[in-house]
Amino acid sequence: MLSQTAFGLYCLPRVLMRRAQDVHATHRSVLASCSLARLVAGCPAIMSSRADSMSPPPYSFEVSSFPPPPPHEGEISRNWDFQAKFEAAEEPVRLAVLDTITAWTAPPKPDVWDWIERNEVQDAYDNAPVDLKRALDFITDCGYPTYLSDDKDRRTHQYFWRLASAGIEDPGVDTLPILSASAFVADFDYAHEEVKRAVLSTCAIWKYNVQDEYRMPAPHEMLEIYQQSPKKLKTWLNWVLQIGCEASIQSTETLRSFQKFLKRHLDAKIAIRNEVQPII
Repeated sequence: MLSQTAFGLYCLPRVLMRRAQDVHATHRSVLASCSLARLVAGCPAIMSSRADSMSPPPYSFEVSSFPPPPPHEGEISRNWDFQAKFEAAEEPVRLAVLDTITAWTAPPKPDVWDWIERNEVQDAYDNAPVDLKRALDFITDCGYPTYLSDDKDRRTHQYFWRLASAGIEDPGVDTLPILSASAFVADFDYAHEEVKRAVLSTCAIWKYNVQDEYRMPAPHEMLEIYQQSPKKLKTWLNWVLQIGCEASIQSTETLRSFQKFLKRHLDAKIAIRNEVQPII
């Protein structure tokens, strides 16, 4: 076994703990910077439930809302599907959407937060990169009430949400989903560089343990490697990718240890975010 992997298992909790402290401090400062103007601006008056074809469905605190009516002859209607999903969601989910867009597009440790307004949700969604759209779709489709900060964050939240939705409290290797080769590579291409390195490093460690040869594969080799991998390695690779892990895996025991720690870390992070999330 590689000593660097054992070192990674030793260091990961400390890295995540430092991140948790940074997140807590950052979110506290965000809460302090949320001015009354931000809260008022984010809480428009209840509007009519109708809209013409060239404007989004108006925001309402009511759970139900109406889609835009059909366009008049000769008019071209815009697609307001996401705005309609946003309106139909519960208020904590709407806040999670707004704060996800804000946090996702903000620079590191911003002095000023560029808060997204409710009537700009559809435009923000249309202009969003693929990873942000995935996060917003997850929040609205699943009614997830906690905001997400980046793609790694989305992967971790969504992974544990899937387990909870399926009633799986202590997943074993056989319960972890295994993607097809094409689906895995497509998801791999959208992952953060840290997650990609963890996937590639897991492949390298597997080969070292089997053939006593360590070589980090290139990203373009991932399809062939995955197609030729045994089920156990595919399980490890899927876990690293789907949970957004930054550390490589060399055993199922390592995977389970990481997962338990990541779950505790996630629960603490959700508690912090739900505490400081602006409540309107």
